[in-house]
Amino acid sequence: MATTYVLTMNEEQARQTIAALDFWMRMRIGQWKELIDLCLPYEPGKADEYCEKREDAEKILMQARQVVMPELHGDGHSFGVYNFSETERAFNVLKAVRSAIAYHHKPEGGWTVDFDKPLAVHVVEEMPKCEAVEK
Repeated sequence: MATTYVLTMNEEQARQTIAALDFWMRMRIGQWKELIDLCLPYEPGKADEYCEKREDAEKILMQARQVVMPELHGDGHSFGVYNFSETERAFNVLKAVRSAIAYHHKPEGGWTVDFDKPLAVHVVEEMPKCEAVEK
């Protein structure tokens, strides 16, 4: 018998879960510039300072990434979410939570990626499930 784990959260917590999974996956596959987007706020009227900090941070992060992930070449290169079983699993959880929110707000469905269902590509296991429950 397999054990399952149930997590109950509100929509804000679910959206934060999506953001956390997305960020973790991006770091793991080499999209390190996402760290700058998360941590370097843009302040109106300080565009020059922002651009300078962003450029400096990108250089440092890409140098560090080259040490940690020498297989990646170029700023836009990454391993891809399906390259590692743990990132594929995280992506499937993200899609399950994201689609539950989307279908809750629009039960008839839609065309955006928010309505994508988890789909196993390499991992062989039961796909994650998430549902919205009104109290």
